[in-house]
Amino acid sequence: MSLRGAIFLAAAVGQLAAATALLEAVGANPTHYGDPKTGCESDEQAVQVQGLSGDFCSPKCDSSGSCPTDKPAGDAASPSCALQTTTGDQYCAMLCKADSECGTGSCQSVSGQGICTYSTSALISSVKRIEVKLAEAVGANPTHYGDPKTGCESDEQAVQVQGLSGDFCSPKCDSSGSCPTDKPAGDAASPSCALQTTTGDQYCAMLCKADSECGTGSCQSVMGQGICTYSTSALISSVKRIEVKLAEAVGANPTHYGDPKTGCESDEQAVQVQGLSGDFCSPKCDSSGSCPTDKPAGDAASPSCALQTTTGDQYCAMLCKADSECGTGSCQSASGQGICTYSTSALISSVKRIEVKLAEARCLLVVVLFE
Repeated sequence: MSLRGAIFLAAAVGQLAAATALLEAVGANPTHYGDPKTGCESDEQAVQVQGLSGDFCSPKCDSSGSCPTDKPAGDAASPSCALQTTTGDQYCAMLCKADSECGTGSCQSVSGQGICTYSTSALISSVKRIEVKLAEAVGANPTHYGDPKTGCESDEQAVQVQGLSGDFCSPKCDSSGSCPTDKPAGDAASPSCALQTTTGDQYCAMLCKADSECGTGSCQSVMGQGICTYSTSALISSVKRIEVKLAEAVGANPTHYGDPKTGCESDEQAVQVQGLSGDFCSPKCDSSGSCPTDKPAGDAASPSCALQTTTGDQYCAMLCKADSECGTGSCQSASGQGICTYSTSALISSVKRIEVKLAEARCLLVVVLFE
């Protein structure tokens, strides 16, 4: 090679090296969330998410958890404070559902959440990248009762119900036993203060009768009550969940004399008569000895002020002659008198017993009141 050729080659190599160095930190992206290959903004870091290939430029979330809203041309994804480092620093990402939302990038999924990324170039080896993971609560759910995989609201907890698979975001019931009424799009289920922890804290759930009422979730049954849940992702191992159980009185029955497994009315107690298996919801008799006349659909039995405690309190029961009069319950006989009852769930173990007798027959019986 001639001296002139060698000089030309050296100059070309030098220009290539300079161009590469310039490319690695040129800050050419006009917006946040761009491709690190063309440079990140001064307040951004090139990041890689655990479990995903590719990288992207990511600014830190501000103190309020907000992110810059400017984004590359053609991007329809939404910026969100969705990432965190092992030391707790929070970073922003473009959350997506399809590649079409990511402009020149691609939408990759981790733990059920899509994030816009760009292919990593092996030629750019000196770009400093940090590894981040999807935050434990991305906060992407716009309503209560959403899927923990996409984040719970600030006043919610990811919960799992004893006996059910899956989980869901659950707010606490307020002091009056009410629950937030906003719910995910497509959900027709009803929010209810239906859950409690072992320490007595009460939480809300979406009560359902079929999968069609649960949007993208499913309706699972425990103790005869359906609850909307979402499949639990094994990839999200750091999400803190609490275990709850169905409250002993969900209040789901629309009438008196129902099955305690689906909740008694506010003026009823779940009772169990000694000598009979099963239980039922029982209101007190009024001062004139009358009983509420509303009863479960399909019941032909007659409400009567038929029970009395040793202290004189009087309770109502559905008096029957055959199972056919008791709808989904059964007609059991005590001292010659038929009473409609429901099968007792072994899961309801917290009971308070009082002694009662059939008012007319004066036969001593025991009733169990479920608190």
